[in-house]
Amino acid sequence: PKIPLAFVMSSGTNEEVQAEGRALVKAGFQGLKLKVGARSPAEDVEMVAALRDAVGPEVKVMIDANGGWVYNQALYVLSRVEKYDVLIAEQPVPWWDQDGLARLRRKVDVPIFADESAAELGHLLQLIAKDAVDGFFLKVPKAGGILKSRRFVAVAQAANLPVMCGCMINTGL
Repeated sequence: PKIPLAFVMSSGTNEEVQAEGRALVKAGFQGLKLKVGARSPAEDVEMVAALRDAVGPEVKVMIDANGGWVYNQALYVLSRVEKYDVLIAEQPVPWWDQDGLARLRRKVDVPIFADESAAELGHLLQLIAKDAVDGFFLKVPKAGGILKSRRFVAVAQAANLPVMCGCMINTGL
């Protein structure tokens, strides 16, 4: 009850996403992160709209493309989902496209968070120098453990950027 948790949803049909979203909110989750980027950009927009319609305005809706869009696709989707109050867009373009992250950040109102683009501490410094992200998404096992994660957070905090934390299935968390 003290830590608001979000749930990472799979994509599916709009009806499946709506049903899963309602069930997760009923179970107490205050945030939902929807996987996008595997379908057409237009279908991704429709799926985000369907989820927002199902869960209402109070639930935090996030999207994660896992680098599944090229820049123009990401721009198309993010400019259209702004109206659905998307809290963050995680890794909208491939991990190597730091310049694409920076351009997106300047063109859309959905905050851009890096995950795969921030695999090493040096990547964080590059993203910060390019003013490419609004924040970072950290998974402790991917970062290399607790010590590296603490360094990751310290670098982000020094740049006044938020860090959202998540887990991976194999961690047991």
